[in-house]
Amino acid sequence: MRNFPPHVPPKPEDPALPPEILDTEFQKKYPPDGQLGRELQPNARVWKVYRDEAIQHDDGMLQAWNNTINILLTFYGLFSAAGTAFVIESYQFLQPGPADMGSALYALAVNDTSAIRSCAASSRQPSSTALFINGLWFTSLFLSLAAAFLCILIKQWIDEYTTRTRASSLNASHWSRPL
Repeated sequence: MRNFPPHVPPKPEDPALPPEILDTEFQKKYPPDGQLGRELQPNARVWKVYRDEAIQHDDGMLQAWNNTINILLTFYGLFSAAGTAFVIESYQFLQPGPADMGSALYALAVNDTSAIRSCAASSRQPSSTALFINGLWFTSLFLSLAAAFLCILIKQWIDEYTTRTRASSLNASHWSRPL
């Protein structure tokens, strides 16, 4: 212990709080701090109350988010499946038709070089409408899969956040630190 000069008054002890009657559920769950001036210490009652209230609030919010994301994932999955069926059907408009292939094969079979040149010159190009429709279907499929991917990332973030809020910490005030 240090020896202080006589003109320095000794530090007074923190006064103890008078004992409280623990008659409510709140007081039983969160007993008061023992001494005055210790209300913001790392294990004070305020941090325990804060943690429990924050967890209760987060549970409701995260449950609602999780349910919404599950619904969106289901919708995007079904939409992607339906969109894929349309992509498969509309993609055929970009391919040469069976008549074009048949005439090219016939020209090869009879060894008619002039017919081969005319088949190559008249090979069917997809119409601009077919290109536009296919572009829309592929864009729709891409956006649907991108949205599903974002939903999966959000679900992972929700799980990480939930794990963090449930984790034990050094003390109650340490738990309340920002992410």
